[in-house]
Amino acid sequence: EGKQSKWSQTRVEAYGIYFDERGGEKVEPLYKAVGDPVELPKPTLENYTFGGWYNMPGGSENNASKYESKTFRSNGDVYLYAYWGYRDYTVRMEVNEKEGSVSQPTATVYYRNNYKLPVAESKDGAKLFKGWYTEPNGQGFRYTGVNGESLKMWTDNRDLTLYAAWATVFKFTPIKGGDEYAVSK
Repeated sequence: EGKQSKWSQTRVEAYGIYFDERGGEKVEPLYKAVGDPVELPKPTLENYTFGGWYNMPGGSENNASKYESKTFRSNGDVYLYAYWGYRDYTVRMEVNEKEGSVSQPTATVYYRNNYKLPVAESKDGAKLFKGWYTEPNGQGFRYTGVNGESLKMWTDNRDLTLYAAWATVFKFTPIKGGDEYAVSK
């Protein structure tokens, strides 16, 4: 005679993982059952670096916990918040080697942050560093003051080369056949 099989019923609960992109590209919810594998999306936001999904807005800066589980373990819906860090850019500093030098020819700056770049050192005692500019000889847009501190937050969404500019602070005028000099401002 034939064998009879027994039917059993299994109920699987699926829960939602909902995302608050915090300004990033739209992410659709995921639906998972306990034990399912989890692969979280990685959205983008211009000029920012994605730092992960957290259980509260503000990421670790607000003592939130980063969601890193590869297996769904919740028996309820999960709400996650994107954390965005400021994107970094590289600034390359150019100094005409006949005029001076800079101790550190590159620096990292962060989008929407103030920054400080190294001060170039003049080889000519009559000239002082005036700041970093977008073009040689103090032309173009000025990015820093004489101490290398930013004049505004970094808002360029690219790496950039800046050029040292110099201000003449003393003028030496030869007198008495060039053996002596008069110094003026």
